[in-house]
Amino acid sequence: MGSKLQADPLLAAFTFTGYGSRYVEINRQSWAQSVVVQTDLAPVAWGPTDVAGITPQDLHQLTDTEAEVILIGTGDRQIFLPATLLGPLRSMTGHRGLPVGIEVMSTQAACRTFNLLAAEGRRVVAAVLIEAPTLLESTP
Repeated sequence: MGSKLQADPLLAAFTFTGYGSRYVEINRQSWAQSVVVQTDLAPVAWGPTDVAGITPQDLHQLTDTEAEVILIGTGDRQIFLPATLLGPLRSMTGHRGLPVGIEVMSTQAACRTFNLLAAEGRRVVAAVLIEAPTLLESTP
């Protein structure tokens, strides 16, 4: 089952407009793969498909921004990342030299939170995991 989201398009060039268990929509374009979204830059594919597959390099991709907040959507449910992965991010500074907030939550919550922060004019980045379908799910 999917959901549609409403966002204020005047404050962010890119927002989530919907989500489901195997996709997200960004500006009404469906993404069936993991993706990194910023309020002012076009979305880009993100390599990992589950929490276990996230590497320090994947997280480094999120730090090359002017973000105030980084959201990590972990799929249908919230799965905390190991402290060894998040530790280096916790010392980052972002926009105006302030510490960057890092939040890990379900992908659906990350989509909603991204839109709320973007509507406030905040600089936010969301990296959301979209699990690849299993072999049984992909066969007709």
